[in-house]
Amino acid sequence: MNNNDFFKKARRPLGPILALLTAFASPLGNAASESGEPKETLKMVTLAAPPWASQSVQSGEIEGAFVDIVKALTERTGYQFDITLTPFVRAGREIERGTQDCTILAPLDSEKVIAGELTFQHPLGAIPRKGLSLKRYEDLSGQRISVLRGGSLSERFDADTTLEKVFDTDYATGLRKVARERVDVVVGAIPTLLYIARMEGITAELGEPLVLRNIPLMFQCSKISTHLDAMPAINQALRDMRDEGVFDTIQQQHEL
Repeated sequence: MNNNDFFKKARRPLGPILALLTAFASPLGNAASESGEPKETLKMVTLAAPPWASQSVQSGEIEGAFVDIVKALTERTGYQFDITLTPFVRAGREIERGTQDCTILAPLDSEKVIAGELTFQHPLGAIPRKGLSLKRYEDLSGQRISVLRGGSLSERFDADTTLEKVFDTDYATGLRKVARERVDVVVGAIPTLLYIARMEGITAELGEPLVLRNIPLMFQCSKISTHLDAMPAINQALRDMRDEGVFDTIQQQHEL
């Protein structure tokens, strides 16, 4: 798993990271024919990063919070989804070029995609070693901080030359350093960091995360997709899922 591309993209003005899905294309009834034929299949691409979406080592199946959302959408709308996992930058390019129909991702270019409903907020921030309390950004001063090489956290953090930053190639390395007290803090995508920490069995060696920024993860589709008539039904299903607490359940199941 490589999170570098995600944070390179995330440093753009967030409005913060990409425009809200507002597509209201054709009437709902057009999504499937009146003769009762099955509804079409949409090509769905999303970020390959647990716990959002990843391929299980044991079963080979794609799993994660985004996958659970897509399964619920199929049950509620009848639309099928062919899911592809890919790094962030590639996912965005495929949507903008129309080689994939839709995604759940940080907001993309509003001139090339139609933004729909918000699914989750993606928190970026810092996780300290056990015994170290981080309450605000200024608490990072004087700490040795593991940073993903080539990544980006926020404009303020990226440009802050007063902080002692140690660059690592992946999150697991940074987390192990924190657990062994070789560094004091690791920064990045908090849900992914916590997921890896659970897999490494080192959560007990970590302190409470400090959220420094939230990125909205939107359902959005390429403007040149041939399936935009599905968006009203999908957006309504997502709103219903939020109102019914489905997102809360998914959040708890994946410890987001």
